[in-house]
Amino acid sequence: MDEGRSEKLFMTKTNNTKSKAGLLIFLAWLVYLTSYLGKVNYSANITQIIDFYQVSKAEAGIAPTMFFFAYGIGQVVNGFLCKKYNIKWVVFISLLASALINLTVAITTNFAIVKWLWLINGFVLSVLWPTLIRLLSESLPQKALGKSSVIMVSTVGCGTIIVYGTSSVFAIFNSFRLSFYLAAFSALIILTVWLILYKPSVNLAITEKEEQIEEKNESNIENTQTLTGNEMKKFQISMGILCFLAVGVNFIRMDSLPGCRQYLKKSMILPILYQYC
Repeated sequence: MDEGRSEKLFMTKTNNTKSKAGLLIFLAWLVYLTSYLGKVNYSANITQIIDFYQVSKAEAGIAPTMFFFAYGIGQVVNGFLCKKYNIKWVVFISLLASALINLTVAITTNFAIVKWLWLINGFVLSVLWPTLIRLLSESLPQKALGKSSVIMVSTVGCGTIIVYGTSSVFAIFNSFRLSFYLAAFSALIILTVWLILYKPSVNLAITEKEEQIEEKNESNIENTQTLTGNEMKKFQISMGILCFLAVGVNFIRMDSLPGCRQYLKKSMILPILYQYC
């Protein structure tokens, strides 16, 4: 009887762990997915941007080029500094800044400022990935780390599908600006969700994490701590690799855009890398 009750109690706690950890994972996934709407939309609408502003393909390719360098450098810098950040407010400021930038791009008729706005957008969005990964690695129970890494990677595919899908619809109405409005207002909505759910979701995940540790008996504490450390290292290494792969994908996507290859070739930007792209 005692063994049966213990097993039921363990299963109940395990199920609660999944639901509580899932809330934080979902929140992080939602934030990063929303950020994707505000960084891929320029590339998805570059043909209409060229027609609207009456600029050359090479000129239009400057903005994603600048975004790429700001985003790549920013991720490296923030990867080292994110441990000192206040996660709640850094994510809030990053999304808010991107929302305002996207809103400005949607409104402005001056293409000269677009490339500089997109440069800033690249840097402010580069804060999100390392900061969210730190949040998950510090808060989630051990068993949820592997699942969270798979879920977070799915934001790339989901975000790309949403951006290019909606951009195709907006193209029917000949209004690329709607893509930037969508990114801006989506970010503002998710900011509200982030502020509301951040504290309870983190508290639930940490509480569940602590309960799991307490449930281990003394004979298994040493092995459990070693395993936890190994799982944490694997999680951080895998997410770091995915981070650099994401930067590479952004470069390949940028280079495939009309005019970007010509711009890179004409300029002296990464002449060595260009030869292998």
